[in-house]
Amino acid sequence: MTTELVKLDESFAEDFWRLRKELFTELGEVAESEDLSALEEATKQYFLAHIGQYMVSWGMLEDGQLAATG
Repeated sequence: MTTELVKLDESFAEDFWRLRKELFTELGEVAESEDLSALEEATKQYFLAHIGQYMVSWGMLEDGQLAATG
């Protein structure tokens, strides 16, 4: 397994959403069967509007896939 620390940019919007959805599901805040399209759109819009401007986020890539953010 290879790991790499990266500074997130706009290209990570899909991965950022995937991790947020996994977290919400794990915490019981959403169910896999729910229609999450509005939440997905709002999350991606927020990420894209703020990343690199007001928000700085780092991510850990494992074998080329985003595994964690901070």
